[in-house]
Amino acid sequence: MPRILWAVGIIILIFSFSAQAATRVNISAERLDYYIEDEQAEARSNVVVSWEDNRLTCDELFIDFGAGYLTARGNVYFAQGDSGFSSEEITYYFEDEKAIILTARGEFVTEEVEGYVYLHSKRIEGEREQIFFDDALVSTCEFDEPHYFLRSSEVEVFPGDKLIARHVSFWELSGRLPLFYWPYLYISLKDREQQITPEVGYSARRGFFVKFGYNYFLENSYGQILTDVFSRTGLAFGIRHTYLDRGDDLGRVYFYIQQDRAELGLPLWEGEWEHRQETPFDGDWSSRLALTNYQGERIDLRSRLSWQGGENPWGLRLQSDIDGTYFYGGEDEVWTALEASLDGRLDYQFAPRHRLRLDGEYDSEIVDEEFEDRWAGSLHYRGGDPGLAYEVLFERKVPTLGGSGDHFYTIPEVKVSTRPVYWDESPPSYLRPFTFEVMGGYYDDREVDLQAGRVGASIDFNRFYRPFTWANLQLTQRGRLFGYTTRDLYAELYSRNRLTLRPLNWLSSTWTYTYRQPFGESPFGFDYRGLQDNLRADLRLSHGSWSATVSSGRDFVDERFYDVTGQIRYRTPSTNLRLATGYSIENQRWRDVVVSAGLDYEQIELGLGYRFNPSPFEHKKVEGQIAWQATDDIKLEGIISFDIAKSELDRGALRVAWDFHCRQLVFSYDHVRTEFLVQYQILAFPGQRVQVISTPEEPMLFDLDLGDLFDDFME
Repeated sequence: MPRILWAVGIIILIFSFSAQAATRVNISAERLDYYIEDEQAEARSNVVVSWEDNRLTCDELFIDFGAGYLTARGNVYFAQGDSGFSSEEITYYFEDEKAIILTARGEFVTEEVEGYVYLHSKRIEGEREQIFFDDALVSTCEFDEPHYFLRSSEVEVFPGDKLIARHVSFWELSGRLPLFYWPYLYISLKDREQQITPEVGYSARRGFFVKFGYNYFLENSYGQILTDVFSRTGLAFGIRHTYLDRGDDLGRVYFYIQQDRAELGLPLWEGEWEHRQETPFDGDWSSRLALTNYQGERIDLRSRLSWQGGENPWGLRLQSDIDGTYFYGGEDEVWTALEASLDGRLDYQFAPRHRLRLDGEYDSEIVDEEFEDRWAGSLHYRGGDPGLAYEVLFERKVPTLGGSGDHFYTIPEVKVSTRPVYWDESPPSYLRPFTFEVMGGYYDDREVDLQAGRVGASIDFNRFYRPFTWANLQLTQRGRLFGYTTRDLYAELYSRNRLTLRPLNWLSSTWTYTYRQPFGESPFGFDYRGLQDNLRADLRLSHGSWSATVSSGRDFVDERFYDVTGQIRYRTPSTNLRLATGYSIENQRWRDVVVSAGLDYEQIELGLGYRFNPSPFEHKKVEGQIAWQATDDIKLEGIISFDIAKSELDRGALRVAWDFHCRQLVFSYDHVRTEFLVQYQILAFPGQRVQVISTPEEPMLFDLDLGDLFDDFME
């Protein structure tokens, strides 16, 4: 919170004045005297200075063009847009872009804060790179005697970088109650992971807790010391240190050690090192190393090292990962699981249409003292132009460790593709949608223990038609023929056709038909494709706030219908009602039915969701979410999710927020985690609120999209 408060006025106070050096300035006053020989000017009574979006008013204005400064005195007020401040005197030096402001009091607007930020300071002296505040007071409370404020005897700000304050105190109850005091406070203006005020709460696992954070600053680095106290598990200490933080470069170290008096299986200590830095050739190098020690029994290792960069005409990317678990302290000290991988890609651009790409990957692992490894990769060259292109491919395809899949070599394969426009600038219209391709290659298929050659040709047709304003048709057709040195022949016809209809504004439909017919046999396993013949369709209707969607299809190969899925929805600015389900034609049973409602009326926001299966009837889950503005100052928010099938509560939380003018006191309770939390916060900073009802990873039933629901229905 203080991070933004102290820095908010910097741009306005300093950089706005620098505009005078290069921007036309208008000056009006009841009396304006200009001394040509002395290169000076004086203005008195109702002085107004304006440039761009800035306006300065005062009783007296003195400008020395030779010395390059101006001084404004008497009822000085400077405004820029919605922001402004008053002062006794302002002096600004044009060449140094330096301002000195005496007895400043003003309000400022910033995108990061809701409303105004109010600043009081006896003296402000600032340049572009550095600003000093003497006896400063900052608050977001607009009262002459603000309900809360931060006070510091001396503040040094480096815009966009850091803030250093000395003798900092935080006051409540209009300055009658001091809550916190920091003899020396450092705040990074770039790092958001900073905890200034204590956090108090209760956890069923670890008991009551208080978490403290203290920021520090060294000559070229900064960090935060963490001190946490848990009534059940004991003390915990940590440090989060940033040693490199400029531009795109970042270096950070984190270490945390804790007691586990309740024997909950907490890590004894955990550490993490992260480093990212620019390198030559427009490159970027990043690394991450994380170690977790579980009470002297085992250490979990997670690491990643990557580099990418390039310079015309080449580009390179490399990445390495090492993960493992090391057991020690017993009779044997051994890696029970250790996995390592390395992959990379090299691109080389010979000419605008000639490119070489090299891909490679290597994996190895140790499981129960057994070692396994694999490597795979490819060398791919592509040249030519859109009318005539050719490719050469060398490849080694290998399944992942512990997985399944194709295992073969391509040594090599050559393709040449062309379009009629290459041979004739104005080919007949019926030839333009076609692309022709010939290829040949030699392969080693390890799955079937076969080495053989293959040659082939293919014809592709792709065309988009719009016969009517309400109909679109896209045709994609392909024919392939392959011959093998084993004297086998394999052919394939592929067709994908999509028709989109919108005959009425409230009615639309999409039909997609896909067909693949193989002929003959391939001696290889990696290039054979089975028969495919299916049709998918959906129908969408909408009228005012109502909409409905139904989709299904038919697999003609397996002679089965796809599930019929559908939803009916009613949506207005205050209401969102939804009914969605699916029906299996093959099994003749209904999928889960989801009924949900979202309501937003005046002081109440309500969300309800219910999932059940009608065949056989089974309750699955019920969810509820409510936010109630009980009074102007008190708001209650709650969330509950009950798994009926398991007869257990899988989510439950309650939040009470009490606003007292510009501040807020928050009480939250999570029943599933059995955790209670108390937080004091400033209303101007909504991003720091406790979000007990925010569940982005697992949305509530009434927040699900149509696609999310249908994914659950499809098997």
